[in-house]
Amino acid sequence: MNSSEFNAIIQSGPLPADGIVPRTPDPEYRSLKLDTSTGDFFIYGETAGSASPGGQIPAFVGTVTAIYIARHGQAGQRGGNTWEGDRPYLILQVAVSPLLTYSLRLPVGRAQWHYRSLLGSLLSLPSLAQPLKFQGNPGDRGACFIQVLRYSPTTHTEELIRDPAIGGTDQELHLAVNAIQQRLGHPAQFIDNADPTSSHILEAAHDS
Repeated sequence: MNSSEFNAIIQSGPLPADGIVPRTPDPEYRSLKLDTSTGDFFIYGETAGSASPGGQIPAFVGTVTAIYIARHGQAGQRGGNTWEGDRPYLILQVAVSPLLTYSLRLPVGRAQWHYRSLLGSLLSLPSLAQPLKFQGNPGDRGACFIQVLRYSPTTHTEELIRDPAIGGTDQELHLAVNAIQQRLGHPAQFIDNADPTSSHILEAAHDS
């Protein structure tokens, strides 16, 4: 229990005679992926077509708390398709409640439109300290975009951000991530387009 929660208990009335109060739950991180065929998000570890309650997430609202590039994954093969291990992902963390944060994981190895449109929208905002809505938008030829909307929790109104996507080079990706990190008050991850830092260790801890 943090000090503000303790003060709230004191202000709400006298403390229990035995001093016993409810245990504060641990913060929870849920890793999300994007189903590019439908634009829906789904909880990592469940199949995209899962019918489990809460498995599919059409859109979500929250406040951006962190963004970085992480590398993880194992090499594998399924049928005629093979893939390499240790692949780069854009990680976007969005607090949707005081105790729940979604960690959206997007592959960035092939200049995909989803992360480029997401970063373009976030870069256009002068401040990220506001509720934002995130939703996928499938396009032509297998492309899928991520739309970002300003969201008002009091009036439930929303406004689509219509800024262009960033370019598809590694340098543009790194510059965009650096700029958003600094806007969040975090140190830049990339210096002269160096390799990602050990932030993948943080991601592994959040997903455990």
